[in-house]
Amino acid sequence: MCCESIKNLIRNYSTGLLELRLGGEGGASMNIGTGGVNASIQNLVAAGRGLAAYIDVNGKILGSEQDAAREFASQMRTWYSGSETEQKAFNDVINNRYLLVKGGEADYDDGTGGRAFAKTVNNGDGTRTMYIGTAALEEGSRFGLNVVFGHEAYRNGVDDGEEGQRLETERAVEGHINTAAALMAGYGAGSVGGGICV
Repeated sequence: MCCESIKNLIRNYSTGLLELRLGGEGGASMNIGTGGVNASIQNLVAAGRGLAAYIDVNGKILGSEQDAAREFASQMRTWYSGSETEQKAFNDVINNRYLLVKGGEADYDDGTGGRAFAKTVNNGDGTRTMYIGTAALEEGSRFGLNVVFGHEAYRNGVDDGEEGQRLETERAVEGHINTAAALMAGYGAGSVGGGICV
């Protein structure tokens, strides 16, 4: 029996009710049964929505005036899928209100003897710039840089004083922890790398 595929077209809660068998010795047939892949209308609609979101986000990235949006497409998709703050950062990049630059002001000692991963600066004209440090670019894990982006999305680029900076840092750390947790849940604990603090 070669190349048989079973789809379950009608499901009641988590139990399949109607199997569609394609291929194999019998050709195509329908049976009452619980086997096969869940090909219910709900799953097909959800898959269609996922495809539409994929086309939407990648179309926006490809259409961006910033080359960096395409270079950092994985990080942009993480923002698109993240919190409201991260979605705003995504839209700000697409609309040239948040500029992405490698190196520059992010390449400084972070105060602990290490190198900073990124720094966001308010440009004073309604835009921000995220400087992505060499340390972040060299980190090397599949999604470590996505966690850095998850952190920087919460930065306004303004020194709000000691208390304001503390609160902003708390939000940024919570944001990058949530980003890291989502990536680890989907891709495994090693996907965010050892150099990223979560």
